[in-house]
Amino acid sequence: MIWKLLRRNISAWQLAGYGVSVFVGLVIVTLAVQLHADLSAAMSPEAGPQSRLTISRRVSAGDTFRGSAPTLSDADLAELAAQPWVADMAPLRAADFPVHAAVSLGGRQMSTALFFESLPARFLDVDTARWHFDPSAPMVPVVIPRDYLALYNFGFAASGGMPAVSEGMLSALPLTVAIGRDGAMLPARIVGYSDRLNTIAVPEDFMEWASARYGTGESRRPSRVVVLTSRPGDPAVDRWLDARGYSTGASGADADRASHLLALVTGAVAAVGGAITLMALGILLLSLYLLVTKNRRAISGLLMLGYTPGRVSRSYIALVAALNGAVLAAVLVAAAVLRPLWTSPLATLGIGASSPAAGVAVAVGVMVVLTALDALVLRSLVRRCFR
Repeated sequence: MIWKLLRRNISAWQLAGYGVSVFVGLVIVTLAVQLHADLSAAMSPEAGPQSRLTISRRVSAGDTFRGSAPTLSDADLAELAAQPWVADMAPLRAADFPVHAAVSLGGRQMSTALFFESLPARFLDVDTARWHFDPSAPMVPVVIPRDYLALYNFGFAASGGMPAVSEGMLSALPLTVAIGRDGAMLPARIVGYSDRLNTIAVPEDFMEWASARYGTGESRRPSRVVVLTSRPGDPAVDRWLDARGYSTGASGADADRASHLLALVTGAVAAVGGAITLMALGILLLSLYLLVTKNRRAISGLLMLGYTPGRVSRSYIALVAALNGAVLAAVLVAAAVLRPLWTSPLATLGIGASSPAAGVAVAVGVMVVLTALDALVLRSLVRRCFR
């Protein structure tokens, strides 16, 4: 009976206009969020929203004449740590002992001088399952930049008649490192290839063990620091670093800038979709106001008969919830149909798409908020009819 009284004056055209507007706006928002999630996973080899920067002072002519690299003071480190874009940071600890490495490859024995730096495992962008050192069974795990292997394969090997090697093959080769002035020999193995760190990294526990036995014992200021930033590729970060005479490792910089540009573009698209959705909400709220106003006499009569405002408004809320549910289902179907427009080309490049959870969560969250707002407005309008 209540619904028969209240359904009068409901405009199907107004509800249809609201549904179409919300559908268009929410599809834009959902696709923008999902596009950002898919392309971010494709462009960046890292998991998560943070990126690594290796920061150091620029080398000046004075540093060259002094014969030493510029270092970072405690004040420099404190200023860096205080920046809002710095999520975490740790200085790179350079070995204070000489390092040589040897490997047998293609029947040839190759050896070279190396350098070691250590950093906490949380800053690595490789699997850290084997990232530890046991003095009782010494095996030095090493992480090298992936660019170093490319330089060998397409530079040194191509010009020197040496065989090219894959990552898996090089990781399987046993290495021997000679550390310290006496050349203490230790076995070593490459356990990962980094896209973000421009250094030859070893575990901190190995560095402490080796420095105590083969190092000079001198305290050294760090010359480089690894920073986890929540704003990769942000031009404001680059300007801040440049103004203070810092330089950053170039590895991954292009991907960071592309990721930042992607975030700006998808943010702008999502803002357009959000604006359309908000305008649709305004249309519905105006329609609800007019509907309740036209049915004011019927609603007042029901309230006088003992029906509560919540009971009376429940019919309108059920109508709006059903409409929003139908729109949400249409949005999810449309997003699933349109998503292959970019996931299919990515698949041909061997790049898998991310989970659709991000887009679905945004669509459901927005619709829940819209429905809750509609319910609050309806309850308020119905209560006014009783006054």
